[in-house]
Amino acid sequence: MMFRKCLSINSTYLEIILLLIPFFRPDFISALYGDTILDYIFIFGRVCAFIVVCTKYFGQRKNPLKFGFVLISVYEILMLVSVLMNHVNLNSRITNIGNALGIYMLHVFYGEKRPKQLIKANFDYFSFMIVCNAVLTLIFPHGLNHSASGSGRINFLGMDNVLSYFFLFAILWALIYMQQYPKKIRPYIIIGIVLLNEIYYFSGAGIIAVFSYILLVILLTNRKKMRALYNPLNVFVAFFIVEIFLVFLQNVSQFGFLFQLLGKSSTFSDRFYYWSQGVAQFFTSPMIGLGDGTVDLWGNGYYSHNALLDVLMKGGIIGAILWILMIFIPLQKLWINNPADRISQLVCMALIPFLLIGLMEGLEDRIIFNAYVALAFSCKYFNFKESQHVTHKIVKRSKS
Repeated sequence: MMFRKCLSINSTYLEIILLLIPFFRPDFISALYGDTILDYIFIFGRVCAFIVVCTKYFGQRKNPLKFGFVLISVYEILMLVSVLMNHVNLNSRITNIGNALGIYMLHVFYGEKRPKQLIKANFDYFSFMIVCNAVLTLIFPHGLNHSASGSGRINFLGMDNVLSYFFLFAILWALIYMQQYPKKIRPYIIIGIVLLNEIYYFSGAGIIAVFSYILLVILLTNRKKMRALYNPLNVFVAFFIVEIFLVFLQNVSQFGFLFQLLGKSSTFSDRFYYWSQGVAQFFTSPMIGLGDGTVDLWGNGYYSHNALLDVLMKGGIIGAILWILMIFIPLQKLWINNPADRISQLVCMALIPFLLIGLMEGLEDRIIFNAYVALAFSCKYFNFKESQHVTHKIVKRSKS
């Protein structure tokens, strides 16, 4: 009987790992081997993974149309309508729909049925990816493409700020894993590797996001009087204020010390030009958007390099409202309903560094951010007793 139970747990763990692999493939595959047999294998694997999670989610649930599933679906339908109305290429939107719904169903299904296996599988998989990236960085310090410039360097997990998404998400899963296995040393090692890698790559937004998250965890975990600092409502209000000054007014005089500290350009690596043109394009179709986030500048198409502007360009004001609600509602519920649960605290705090990255990069079409939203909906199932009593060393040291 015990053997069968162990076999069932191990098979579930392996099942989750096999489903995670095609969704979270290393980015160097698309960057260096796009439209090759290797790329097609992963695309086929992702389609298969989506079918499997659909079968499980709809086949073993009495009420599969949960609020999260409906909200994500409504958002994606609106974005699809905008794409069709503006005669934009469908491929990337279809991919985004599959990623968002597939990752949501995976996390909610296994989060409800097997939360401990889901946590362990995510931590193990992202830890493996982080270690692979670190080892290959040591072997190929100029990237897998032997780039002469740091910004053009293609690493195992991708380029520039793309790495920061993985780094931040790996830290989040390491901290969640600590709640389940407080005596394990591996999470600390992974966090250390992430921090060293981030310092080496020296991505401005990435460094600020990753290190701010660690500081938030140290300073705010279990501090009841400081909970308002990571209240999702307050975080979004602060984000909107910064967005107005940064993207729409382009008033950055107050950020001068930051440019000097990081040795970065006051135009945020020419992002000012992208933002100015992107705002102008958004106002040509403000309600439903343009179906695409590409900025037309200097005769070329560029990425807008801002999360909110990207959504506004793609889906207009309606799309942006739905996108914000899709993130805000599950996090606000966690903040209100689970004030003492450390996992809920960790997930809510992670919104701040993700939005910091979102000031310089997009989030809507990033599968890591899709997974973060799915985690916000599913981590209410992680409420096992251990997470209420564990005081991991990072927080313990900060209070001593």
